[in-house]
Amino acid sequence: MSHLILAQTFFGSLTIVVVAFGLYFLPTIVGQSRKVANVGSILVINLFLGWTVIGWVVALAMAARTVPDRPAKELGPVSRSIARRLEREEQSGR
Repeated sequence: MSHLILAQTFFGSLTIVVVAFGLYFLPTIVGQSRKVANVGSILVINLFLGWTVIGWVVALAMAARTVPDRPAKELGPVSRSIARRLEREEQSGR
């Protein structure tokens, strides 16, 4: 019976640690999933200043900022033609 209690305690503690790391690095995860341009900066601020609540909030704000659309000239040829077609459809009122 003691092995069962030990295993439950271990896996319970491991779950708490994994959830804590996930919450601590939430700004980095959000920035990566939103594909913001400065994910490296978010990671550094999150890693070194995340333990201060202000650093964590700043990193989260950087991760949650609006990501501007890329201009058509930065897109590949197929994406560029799709972007032009969508612009024409928007201008024609569709």
